Amino acid sequence: MADSFLAPHPELSYAEALHRLLSLADFERMAGTMAPATKNDLSRMRELSERIGGPWQAPIIHVAGTKGKGSTVAVAASILRAAGLSVGTFTSPHLHTFRERISLNGEPANEEQFAGALARVWPHIEAMGNESPNGRPTTFEALTAMAF
Repeated sequence: MADSFLAPHPELSYAEALHRLLSLADFERMAGTMAPATKNDLSRMRELSERIGGPWQAPIIHVAGTKGKGSTVAVAASILRAAGLSVGTFTSPHLHTFRERISLNGEPANEEQFAGALARVWPHIEAMGNESPNGRPTTFEALTAMAF
């Protein structure tokens, strides 16, 4: 996650960013309902990643499992920051606000940074919805792209 990518973007407010983000398919919020037919592979994420300039060469630590992910990420980030590195984190789910999913050096993205990150990703999301055989990215895929 680069500082410049989280720079404020004057064309989109936080409220508008949330409205756009929540217009995407969100399988986290679809519990107990019939989800639309979907491909369960990485094709959409790979395409979105390429469209926004990936893949990235920065080292990434991926923490998965059912218990202790937040603590593990917090400890790893603290160690890396203590070593003088700039550390971005992307966690899911959030507790109070989508902004807390994306942070840089322990500070969650503010409303302007969050809206700016979505504004930079949004044209690619729309283009995929209009022209890609993979379809439009999901909320989670958009947030992942925003974090990168």
